[in-house]
Order: sequence, then C-alpha cells, then structure tokens
Amino acid sequence: MDSNRLLQFKAIAESGNMSKAAEKLFVSQPGLSKSLSVLEAELGCKLFNRVGRKLYLNADGRKLLQYANRIHEIIEQLTDDFRQQSNRTLSICSIGNYFHFLLKDYFKDGVRPISLNLVPDQSIPEILFSGDADVAIADDYYLEANANIGLRRIPILYEQLLLSVPKNSHLADQKTIKITDLQNERIMRSTTITETNFWLDKALEINKVNINWYMSLDSETWRYYMLTNSENMPLCFENSSSFSTQQGKQRIGQHRSLLKVEGIYTDRMVYIWYFEKNKELLSEFLQSVKNMYT
Repeated sequence: MDSNRLLQFKAIAESGNMSKAAEKLFVSQPGLSKSLSVLEAELGCKLFNRVGRKLYLNADGRKLLQYANRIHEIIEQLTDDFRQQSNRTLSICSIGNYFHFLLKDYFKDGVRPISLNLVPDQSIPEILFSGDADVAIADDYYLEANANIGLRRIPILYEQLLLSVPKNSHLADQKTIKITDLQNERIMRSTTITETNFWLDKALEINKVNINWYMSLDSETWRYYMLTNSENMPLCFENSSSFSTQQGKQRIGQHRSLLKVEGIYTDRMVYIWYFEKNKELLSEFLQSVKNMYT
C-alpha cells in the first residue's frame, strides 16, 4: 500500500471536500479523485458517503483514518529525527584524556556539542564499529588490523613509556632500560585506573615481564610525595605526555631522572580514528584538529 495515498486520504477526510483537499495538497482534483478510487479498490470498500459535493467518512473510513493518523505521526517523527542528524551531538571516545588540547579552539564558533567518554583500550573497536562513538582517540594496537574497512586516522601525539628514578638510584646514569631488565627492580605503582596503567599492563603482558610491585599508592598520595619527597620515591613508570607541560616537568625537578623504556609496545602513536563515510558529519571537529597543527 502506498503511504502517500493514505496521507492523501487523510487530507480528504479532514477537509470533507475533494477540491479543498486538492488545494491543500497542491495536486489536481482529478488526480486526487483517482488516488482515492485506487485506494478504495485496493481495500475493497468505500471510505466515504457522498452527499452532493460533501464527503462523509463511513465506518471503514473512520477505521482507516486511525491508521493514517498513526502513519502520519511516524513519518513526521522520522523526518524530524533525520532532519536533526546534522545538528546531533558528536560522540568521542578516548583511551585517555587527550580532549583538553584537541578541543581548546573547538567551541569558539558555537559549533556542534560533543560528548566525551573515557573507555578502556580494548573497548575501542566495539564502540567505534557499533556507531556508539563517531570518533575514537587511541593508538593502533586494537585498530590497525581493521584499517582497511573505511577507517581513517590522524596522528596527534607520540608517547614513550618512561621509568622515573631518583638521582641516587644505581640506574640514574642510564638513558634507556629494557623492560625485560626490570623484573628484579622494586617499583611503585599507582592504584588509580589510568590510561598509562592500561598501556603498561599490556606492554608487560606482551614482553612477558612480571614486575615486583614494591608499593601501591593512590593518585593523591602519589602526587603529594612526588612534590614533597621525590628524591626518596621508588622507581615508577611514567608517560612522556605527562611532561609536555611546565607543570609536568616540575614534578621531576632536580631529584629524579627519566629513562626511556625499550621493548615491544613501549612507545606508540595516538591517533584520531573515524570512518570516511562520516567525514561530512565530522567536518567541524576535523577542521579544529587541523587548526591545532597549523
């Protein structure tokens, strides 16, 4: 059944007059009369009682009008939903909090609102492929194998796994250290769930390294001791992006050194991932990213 004929029938029923309905629909009266005749033939019943030029809905007509009204509501809702598609909120998921520098210029022009969500690394493919996120910020460990299905990526940040050591440590004079050489060292760990912890755990797993976690601290205690007693803090892992700001550099000060950790997956490039088919939808966001590098 042609839904357009149902909507034309609805207009006729509401107008009670063929010429008024034709005028409302911007169609010819003969064309509208033919449409009604086709609909009645398809249903096998008359829908109106005709008295002169006036049309009166009969029982079958009233029953059909209920369906026509419901279909009209559904079509209007569908149209509204897709009309708002260009203004809907963009959803961005990320393995870490990279939003602050990516979006610093995004909201200046009153552009589309954004939803930002931190998610575990291994959840990135499912969230992106299911459409629950329009953009993913992640390295290529979980997504590289899927790069041939229309995914595009923009490199935004290189990260290196580091080992922070006090100046009085026997390792302080080294520039690099292999991750496999750390199994016998006493190392401090943060109990706070962070992207660095996810990354570190995967690197340790891949390199088949078991660490002697000598001490575990929450992030607030860690920060306090690093600022007040950093020379006596044990060895600990760090992320190079933590030292991209002056505040990050001040955390190390004169009492500690940073060693580059060498091994499989101990360095990485973080990318913005999106589907080529969504490029138009993401145009404002992608332009703001481009502006960041120009």
